[in-house]
Amino acid sequence: MDRRTDLRERIADRDGMEPASRAEVVRYWLENELDPNEPDLDPAAVDDEERLVAELVDRKPIAARAFRPQRLEWFGLDLSAAELADLRVVEGPEDDEWRRVVNDGMLVTAAYRLFEDDPERVDRETAHDLAEVADIADDIGDDGPPEDLILVQDRPGELPWVADGNHTAAAQLLAALRGEAYPGQRAYLGVRPVRTEP
Repeated sequence: MDRRTDLRERIADRDGMEPASRAEVVRYWLENELDPNEPDLDPAAVDDEERLVAELVDRKPIAARAFRPQRLEWFGLDLSAAELADLRVVEGPEDDEWRRVVNDGMLVTAAYRLFEDDPERVDRETAHDLAEVADIADDIGDDGPPEDLILVQDRPGELPWVADGNHTAAAQLLAALRGEAYPGQRAYLGVRPVRTEP
């Protein structure tokens, strides 16, 4: 798999990135997190952006890193297979969740690990439900992955990390390693605003 990309340069130039509102991204993520048995909340009907953020953070505390304080500009973009391979796993302590799975912080390392080893054994060793990644990879067809990714680039020049969609992104990479055609991956990306000199 070719890992050479210009993802950082693309982000710096905002190349092929469409502006998205913070509310749009929060609403999308929250809709994906809602339990179907939770009829009391309809994100599309909520106009209060801070309430949407609070509802999301209650369900997914990592979302606070992306939405509190309001510091990022949001964009929608389509990722190439090489750009997908340049994503980092969700940030956190070294022994936490995805960080336990990979020692270099790169999502593609998890995909290689599942490709080269028995996913169930890796799952048992890491206790992180990686068998689900293999299941998602089995189901990715011409319609693409089941969800868009939520990415964050905290500092200019860094590769983005996946705030939501690590399983989906790893499954896409695993499918590519198996030789399956890449159907594309949509993502929302939060980046620090570009400061202009006065």
